[in-house]
Amino acid sequence: LLYEKWGTFRTFQRTRGVLRLLAVVIGDLYHNQKNVDLILPSDINLENSEIRQEFLNHLDRGFESIIASDIAGPQAKAQLIDIDNPPTNRFAQKISTSIFLHSFTVDNAERGIDLAYIKMTTMRPNMLPSNITEILKSQLTGTQKGLWYLHEKENTFYFSNIPSLEKIIRDKKEEMGDISSEIKQLIQNDVGNSLESYMWPISSNNIPDNISLKLAIMDGSFKEREVEDWVNKKGDKFRIHKNTLIFAIPDLTSYYALIDQRKEFKSLKEIIKEIKNGELKSLENQTDDINERIKRIEDNYSYNIRYTYRNIYSGKEKIDSTIPSTGNENLSTWINRELITNQKIVTSLHYNTIKIKLMEKVDRLETNTILQQFYKSTSLPMITSNESVKGAIRRAINEGEFALVMITDSDIQENSIKYSEDVPIDYITFDQNEYVIKKEAIEKIICPICKSLLQNNTCRNLCSECETHLVNGVCPNCIPSGPGGGGSPIQTCSVCGSMKVKGVCPNICNVCASHTENGKCPNICQKCDAHLVNDECPQYNNDQYYTVQLRIEDLDPLTIADINRGIFQPLTREVGPFKFVIEINFESSDGINKET
Repeated sequence: LLYEKWGTFRTFQRTRGVLRLLAVVIGDLYHNQKNVDLILPSDINLENSEIRQEFLNHLDRGFESIIASDIAGPQAKAQLIDIDNPPTNRFAQKISTSIFLHSFTVDNAERGIDLAYIKMTTMRPNMLPSNITEILKSQLTGTQKGLWYLHEKENTFYFSNIPSLEKIIRDKKEEMGDISSEIKQLIQNDVGNSLESYMWPISSNNIPDNISLKLAIMDGSFKEREVEDWVNKKGDKFRIHKNTLIFAIPDLTSYYALIDQRKEFKSLKEIIKEIKNGELKSLENQTDDINERIKRIEDNYSYNIRYTYRNIYSGKEKIDSTIPSTGNENLSTWINRELITNQKIVTSLHYNTIKIKLMEKVDRLETNTILQQFYKSTSLPMITSNESVKGAIRRAINEGEFALVMITDSDIQENSIKYSEDVPIDYITFDQNEYVIKKEAIEKIICPICKSLLQNNTCRNLCSECETHLVNGVCPNCIPSGPGGGGSPIQTCSVCGSMKVKGVCPNICNVCASHTENGKCPNICQKCDAHLVNDECPQYNNDQYYTVQLRIEDLDPLTIADINRGIFQPLTREVGPFKFVIEINFESSDGINKET
């Protein structure tokens, strides 16, 4: 090393210079208590200023800063790599020292050493050759933490005062200003159209309040604690359709890494341009590697964007998202699938959700109210369209869990009842007055056979003679003798037109034989529901009072006993004990004694 490489410098004294250097190196080893049988190039301590100066005397003065930057010193990159990898026994510093000492000849013809020679000048019996390879290939070169002035050419490694690719990239990135607009456009290009998306909205007022599912892709300044306020409000107004908002919030560490990747991409593109222009001839041999790095960054954009936006909120609730898979998939498609996997978005809704969440305490509910709740209530799953709710209601009708009816002025329209039958999905319209009624309630008011409304708990389509269900208005059991048959025709009431049952109108009051009105006899007392007799309630008498109010003014205190005998005692005998209030208004110009 000293004779064949450093000996080519005219300023290096092959005898006295070597002896002087060895003396300093041995003294340093002794001082640091390094017990070695054979001094290898990697044992030379470039942190020692006297040793370092023996080499720098023959080199450009700029190499002192290169040693401090990459090899020896408290902030040297090789030393920092060793600190991060304590089991490697200072491999990074040993490797970089050996390469540095072999990097110089007068004509640069023999500069540098290959991997095999690095191992020979570095290894000790307790070292593994694979460790040398791993440190050199994965940490000292080709990474952002790698050495800035270490180069590789045709499998030979050497130091130069020309900065390495990593140093040039770092310098270019530091010169770049804010690239937020580029990051925004980069993400926008990868969003896709699986969900209606809003890119980096400034306020909740930028997101419309409608029934469409909306994906809000937030920037790095948005805080997760702000989600609830954005769900509840649209600007200063309360938001109605709260269950339509989805938030994608960036993980800040990944977000800043994405910015750094974009800066690296831009730097590499500039370097390729400068190589082509002849401005960076020292990197010509790395053109293929640089293009490969550019392609690798481009290929990873999709994954890195999804990984950055893995904090997903469905309304106010954060979902348990998975780590995205590698490969290309746009952001909205991945988020949509994550929401479906977590059952926050449903494409096929079951009617039990409606029963449990919306109709637990009611028997009937307007279909449009049901639909609107899926857009308003964050306790419900999100739906992609009205068809999900239609499908659930249709299935409930088919399976006999719901009846679909039209209700006008509190009256069910009999010809609208759909129950335990298959109905077209378009039959469900969410129009005003369209209701669903639960099974338990509908079966109390309709005939289970013909589904007509009951009157006085009786089906109107029963034969008046035998109570068999009529078929096309004719009883199948009551068939008269003689040719032609025919059956018993419907008998209807001449007053109300209702079909008679066993010859009697079902709307006749069982007490007074009057026709009922809306199921209630007109001869009922409005106060106690007793039947009237000669238009008078037998429970009430016109000679009696039911509410008594007594007020006595200008009363002489001496007459209290008379009022008790004449009023209070007779009332007590009539109605029993009762309580009353006495209020005294007293005024005197002389005043009244407090003790009185």
